[in-house]
Amino acid sequence: IAVWSQYLLQQFSTDPHQIDQAKLLIEEVLEANLQGDSCIVRHDQNIQSLGHLAVSEQLAQNQVVPFVYDTQYLYLYRYWKLEQRLATQVLRLKQQQIQPIDVTSFDDLLTDHHQKAALNSVANHAFNIITGGPGTGKTYTLARIIAVLHHAIPDIRIAMAAPTGKAAQRMGEALQKSLLDPKLQKFGLRLEQFNPITIHRLLGLGNQQLPRFNQRQPLPYDVIVIDEASMLDLNLATLLFEAVPDHCRLILLGDANQLASVDVGSVLADLQQVPALQDNR
Repeated sequence: IAVWSQYLLQQFSTDPHQIDQAKLLIEEVLEANLQGDSCIVRHDQNIQSLGHLAVSEQLAQNQVVPFVYDTQYLYLYRYWKLEQRLATQVLRLKQQQIQPIDVTSFDDLLTDHHQKAALNSVANHAFNIITGGPGTGKTYTLARIIAVLHHAIPDIRIAMAAPTGKAAQRMGEALQKSLLDPKLQKFGLRLEQFNPITIHRLLGLGNQQLPRFNQRQPLPYDVIVIDEASMLDLNLATLLFEAVPDHCRLILLGDANQLASVDVGSVLADLQQVPALQDNR
C-alpha cells in the first residue's frame, strides 16, 4: 500500500504542502479495498489534498483518474465504475417485464408464508432476492419454485450456479434431496436437467478473465439461479448481471450473514438493503 501510494503521488502533481495528507487518504482507501470495501466515507477537507488524483462522479463519466468521489464516498475508480455498471443492470432487471405465472393451483406446495411469498415473487418479477438463515428452507423453496416454473413454461431453460465449485456441489446435493419429496414427484424433475456449475463456467470466463457471455452475447437461459449469493463480489456480480438476457428471471439465493465474498464488495448484503428493491426480496 505504501509503495502504491507513493507511485500515484509521483504520477500526478499534488500540492507539496498536502502530500502527507494525500498519502494518508490514498492508503486509507487502499486499506479499505483490502478489507472488502469499495469506498470510504468522504471528508471534504481531505479530498482537496488529492488534487488531480480525484474527480467528481460527473467528471468521471468522461475521464479516468485514480479516485472518484460523490456526495458521500471516495472510491478507487475501478470500484466506482463497477458499481455504476452493476447499478445499471439492477435497474434494467428491476424494470424488466416478464410473463406472470398464476401460482394459485400450487398453494399446497408450501405452507410457510415467507416461502409462499418467494414463489409469488419469482412468478411475477424478473429480479428476485431470496434470503434466509440456515434451516429456513431456501433450497426446499427453490425446488418448488423450479417445479412450478418448469410446469408453467414449456421448454423452459434453467441454469443453476454458485461462486465456487464446492458451493455448486452442495447446491446439487441439497437440490437432489429436495427433488425426492413426494409432492414433487408428479413434476418429473431430475437433477441432471439443471446440473449446478460455477459462475465462472456459466459465463465462460477464461484465463484472461474475459467472459464468453456478456451484454453483446447474453446467456441462453430463461431462468438463472445463483446460490450462496453472499459470495458475489463487485466484479463477478457485474459480469454476471450484464450477461443476463432480457425477459430472464434472475434468482439470488443466500444468507448475507454467512459466506463473504473473496474480493471487494458485499453485493447481496447491499442489494437487500436497497428500499427500491424490497418488492423483489
